[in-house]
Amino acid sequence: MVSAFDHPDQGEGFLLLGERAIKACPGDVDLLLLAANAALIDGRHERALVFLKRFSKRAASPAETLLRALALNLAGRRPAARLLLERNGLTELVDAFRTYPAGMSQIDWLNRQLNQIMERDRPARRSSPTHAGLRQQPARGRSKATDGPARSEAAKAVGKHGKTESKGAGSATPPVQVTPALPPSLPFVDIDIPLSLQLDLAPLIAAVTQAPETDGRAFQLRERLAHLGLVQGFDELLCLPHLVGVEPLWHQIETVRKVLKQFRGRVLLADEVGLGKTIEAGMVLKEYALRGMAERVLVLTPASLVGQWREELECKFGLGFATTYDPLLREDAAAFWDQSRIVASIATARRREHMEALAARQLDIVVVDEAHHLCDRASAGWKLVDALNKRFLLLLSATPVQNNLVELYNLLTLLKPG
Repeated sequence: MVSAFDHPDQGEGFLLLGERAIKACPGDVDLLLLAANAALIDGRHERALVFLKRFSKRAASPAETLLRALALNLAGRRPAARLLLERNGLTELVDAFRTYPAGMSQIDWLNRQLNQIMERDRPARRSSPTHAGLRQQPARGRSKATDGPARSEAAKAVGKHGKTESKGAGSATPPVQVTPALPPSLPFVDIDIPLSLQLDLAPLIAAVTQAPETDGRAFQLRERLAHLGLVQGFDELLCLPHLVGVEPLWHQIETVRKVLKQFRGRVLLADEVGLGKTIEAGMVLKEYALRGMAERVLVLTPASLVGQWREELECKFGLGFATTYDPLLREDAAAFWDQSRIVASIATARRREHMEALAARQLDIVVVDEAHHLCDRASAGWKLVDALNKRFLLLLSATPVQNNLVELYNLLTLLKPG
């Protein structure tokens, strides 16, 4: 993309290169800005706004503001573009160029767009003859002492055909700009404000007298607290920049936000087949993991989907999981179930010896795929999920109701008992 902008012979076709680059690296924020810039140069402001919207979900930059103003101008909304540039101090070329992604080779195009937005390319208004006559009107009210010589000078300028030859008839004298006088400065007033400070040094002295920590646990907790303090709730998802090979759709992002904020991590995801319930569950797991809220995770799924879940969680979300296919389950079942992240077959987990080990653990989050198999309260699977000590619970099913509403009631009882 950068070499294409620097090529002197290429005047169009930038958008096609931008589309190819975004297809190759869909999550690269720098490429999103370059692709938006390419769309603007090719006159495709609607595509530029699409790229800028995707960029705003991942990062923030003054370059986005500049490109958005240029897109508004190409869309015929020049007043809105001018207001956006003025609010962000990007009306001058030297300020806008600092954030311009395309670089020096496209500075002429940028300069033309800025001049058009700020209306610097309009010609200056000339004084009409009527206005000129109005400015010369007060000369008729002069006294006779000065009026006579003026008339004699005008008479000398009269030609044979009765026309007046005046010097500088076509030149307009620029108006004199009068700078208003500044008001006198206000006098300084001396104010004496008494101030006293009282410091309680008892907590500091008590902390100094204690033995220093060697494991750094307090520092790590303070660092995590400061990091989470910069995040405004769950409105800003931390997991989006960490996804690999996944371009989440808007309905998936909104679903994850509702799961985290409105349902507080206990929800039944009943999207249709193919709408991405696995992606939504993986995003919830990643978000909780990044915030330090999900250290011990259990995923329950049919035996045929255990390998698929492990691969997707590891490749797309960077979360490593042990599975019930690992040899450790047969060698030492207690050590296997004591691991932090496990993808288990429901058929294996509901066996008596394994169910007792799981019920004794404290889990942060449990994910159940194909949750419609738990619609019967008398089944071993329902009793297993109900017996787990869990903080968050995600139930995934495309068909939560198969025969009657009692089945749906049984699933909701797992989420909210009673």
